Amino acid sequence: PSRKKCIIQQIDLALLNLRSMGDEERKLLYNDIYNRFMRIKSIFQKIEKENRKREKESLSLGENSVPDVNEEITRFKSHLMAIFRELKKKHSSGLKMDFLTQEMLREANAISAKIQEPKFSHRVVEIKMEINSIREQLRNVV
Repeated sequence: PSRKKCIIQQIDLALLNLRSMGDEERKLLYNDIYNRFMRIKSIFQKIEKENRKREKESLSLGENSVPDVNEEITRFKSHLMAIFRELKKKHSSGLKMDFLTQEMLREANAISAKIQEPKFSHRVVEIKMEINSIREQLRNVV
């Protein structure tokens, strides 16, 4: 084979390897982001459960002064469901997921501000740490 043909073959091989590395990196990135959202979902389910318990205890004691965070919980869950729908798409939008994570942070902060109890605050901090890691990863994609 000619020298030119050998060079072209080497370039083609290098491009193929580069494309393969990019595919592998995208898979790893997707898995990391997906797993972090699953952790957020799990943490948030604990917040929901603790909130229901808090509301029941308040009702049984006849208290009416317990802050209501059901609206924030509903919005957070809505954003989380939108994230999972976005992740299922073949070509999901990093910008859209970044925006949704920003909204999730807003709702988590609102819950923490309304319910100033350590178990809620600690869970919100866990969620915020995961969201910040996700947003950092998304910046690499966007």
